[in-house]
Amino acid sequence: MRYLYTGLRVASMDRARAFYAKLLGLRAGRRIAIAETQGEVTYFLDRSTGQLLELNAYGAESPYASEAGPLDHLGFVVEDVEAEVARLAEAGAQLLIPPFNEGRWRLAFLLGPDDVPLELMGPIPGQKRRSPAPLLGDRTAIGSGRATKRSAGAARFLYTGLRVEELESAVAFFRDVVGLKPTGRSHVPETRGEWATFKDETTGQVLELNWYAPDSPYAAEEGVLDHLGLEVSDIEQGIAHATDAGARMLIPPFAEGGVQLAFLLDEDGIPLELSTPSPSGSGAE
Repeated sequence: MRYLYTGLRVASMDRARAFYAKLLGLRAGRRIAIAETQGEVTYFLDRSTGQLLELNAYGAESPYASEAGPLDHLGFVVEDVEAEVARLAEAGAQLLIPPFNEGRWRLAFLLGPDDVPLELMGPIPGQKRRSPAPLLGDRTAIGSGRATKRSAGAARFLYTGLRVEELESAVAFFRDVVGLKPTGRSHVPETRGEWATFKDETTGQVLELNWYAPDSPYAAEEGVLDHLGLEVSDIEQGIAHATDAGARMLIPPFAEGGVQLAFLLDEDGIPLELSTPSPSGSGAE
């Protein structure tokens, strides 16, 4: 299985498209209506980092409209949906939505460790196998990935950060079951926590798992999505750019491990971490 993108849930597609276009300085892909979910999706591809973001909005009558939380799902491409559902279930994942057909694809949804929603997408049995276009091949769907006019404050999308309650079991799942390559791990005294990073060597998607000690000020926060990791050349310019686009300050700038960090929230409650480049040039912080 290949980690293809991060899917976020938004209340207003118009607002979210405008926000992320300005925040990242990228052209949005076209809007794609999904009849089966009574919703629509759009994509942003940051070609400077290879990270792909999917925005999901659902109509008021959609069965998915009442589901809470900004993380809609992590999207994975597989060769055989039924076989992967069985393999993941054996590894401890919980089946959420059994396999079904949507357009030209076979889909299924499961919950991984810490209730991380996982979408499996593969070919419909008996039909010709397809590449995961439009996600990889159709630039009208994912956008050009080029800056509209990237300003000094525009951010680069580096990774998706998830919050987990038990780091070792989550590391084992994403390493041994999902097949992501571990790329780093570190304790963070400032947060009384620890992070571990992974990369899909085929798609280039980067995932960070975040764990916080019970006495950490961040331990009481709820939700699976910890933050989207964004890099800016100047922290103050990045904050001004993000707030001008509609974000609000959550944690003012502070120093951590040689970089400047700040946290903001967009209008859908999605946490955004702004960071200056690491002195070592490593990806996720």
